[in-house]
Amino acid sequence: AMCVIGFGVDGEVAMSIRFRPTSDRAMLTDHFRHTLKNPDEIVTGDTVWEVTRGFCRELGRKRHNLMRKAACMISPLEVALNAGVTSIVGFSDLKIIAFFLNIGWKLEFLGDPVFYGEGDGIAYRVEVSEEAIAAMRSMWGLPRPAHVGFSPDMLNGTPPLSGPLSGSGRHEFAAEVSWDLPSLSADA
Repeated sequence: AMCVIGFGVDGEVAMSIRFRPTSDRAMLTDHFRHTLKNPDEIVTGDTVWEVTRGFCRELGRKRHNLMRKAACMISPLEVALNAGVTSIVGFSDLKIIAFFLNIGWKLEFLGDPVFYGEGDGIAYRVEVSEEAIAAMRSMWGLPRPAHVGFSPDMLNGTPPLSGPLSGSGRHEFAAEVSWDLPSLSADA
């Protein structure tokens, strides 16, 4: 599994979203297959990833707040496209679907809303394509790419890192490096 972590201006974690390949298992098919309009539809495989466990504690609606959220939401698409993935699937509460659409995700609903125990949710597929990413990038004025990737070796302070950040915690390291990259600033 991979995570996109967004940092607020205070350097604290403001949001995160988890995504992973579905070639071995997926929450959508393992726990929410009954929500699919066509339960026999293939919604997993080598070119499909799943998004789960997202959260956002940033409530701001100003453009810079929304840009940070958009950067978090475009990043899984960028990483997926580079890996040859064509779509991302998920199951989310209906309350978040308007955000997904307004931030620029191109959604296809895979069934009707259903009660899942804590509210009503729906299964969906997100388009992963150059066109979908370009539209989001243009809509929000995001840099290319909108994320900085870190391998486990980098986050553990092993080579190629040997400088002052090598002793930082993972989140602190990611925040410091992202602030130091001019291409990620709002002025770029």
